[in-house]
Amino acid sequence: MREEPVLILSDSRSALQLLSYSSGHSYREIVFKIQELMLVKGLEKVAICWIRGHIGIRGNDVADRVANLAHSNDRTARSQLCFEEWICTLNSLTVKEWARQWSADVQETGKGTFRRSLGPEISYVDYGSLPRSVECAVSRLRLGHAGVNAHLARFNLANSSNCPECNVEGTIRHLILHCTLFINQRREFRTRLEGLSLPWELSSVLGGGDAPMRKRTAAIRLFGQYLLSCNVVIRL
Repeated sequence: MREEPVLILSDSRSALQLLSYSSGHSYREIVFKIQELMLVKGLEKVAICWIRGHIGIRGNDVADRVANLAHSNDRTARSQLCFEEWICTLNSLTVKEWARQWSADVQETGKGTFRRSLGPEISYVDYGSLPRSVECAVSRLRLGHAGVNAHLARFNLANSSNCPECNVEGTIRHLILHCTLFINQRREFRTRLEGLSLPWELSSVLGGGDAPMRKRTAAIRLFGQYLLSCNVVIRL
């Protein structure tokens, strides 16, 4: 068989990136096997190229149809998971079980309903460069256990459950969305939040809702900056 140059064409950019680097953690066994074959062939004789999918290239469309046939194949070969893939899989299963158990506990006890209202998933919150004190304040507000009068009065830690400025119930919602003491700070915060195409509502402010994680993370960071500008972190 003649040694001829090989050109690998694919509309899967991620697959080609895996073949181009050796530091990825996904599909390592099969990636290493392909890379080994590429080394045997000679890297100077193997080229990989990304092509845009679904633009009418006949060969690519045929490859897509053949790949889709694999869904009905009951003899699909399975590659062995590497250590990093096992860790990722176990982590995903653990978080799912944690979320399931948490949801069941909330329904059974009625505790945690405020946090649950922000969304059913459990995820890591990246606060960026916000101070630790702000992280704690935001976390307490997200849990519904913060130093607002409506909460403090339940434990006899405040003489009244009302906001001293507005004379209405001093809830977390009131502090964040309505208190007249922070009109100017809130105006700027709202403008920046809506700049992320997020609605002006409590769940969005606290990093909940169904927006992409990157937007929810950005919202939480903006919220932390808002709390700093209002000078209320220490009391929360």
